[in-house]
Amino acid sequence: MSTQSPDPTPGKSRRERVYRTTPAERRLQARLAAQTRWARTTPAERRAATQAARDAFTAQLNSAPNPAAARAAHMTAMSLKASRNKRS
Repeated sequence: MSTQSPDPTPGKSRRERVYRTTPAERRLQARLAAQTRWARTTPAERRAATQAARDAFTAQLNSAPNPAAARAAHMTAMSLKASRNKRS
């Protein structure tokens, strides 16, 4: 007869059971990983790594009927999101 208690979380690996993290902890882990990555790169490497994303963003804005208004709307949306994040 087995003396072990039944697994409280069937279907989950030991790692998943032992290292449960909250959403806030996952955000902090992701932030730490990003900061560590950028700390290990030179400014030229950072610029090269983000060039494709910046080009895609610029192309998306330029394809709008009114690029200046699209850019203004994007900046306003970012300001709104930042103000909401400051409250929480």
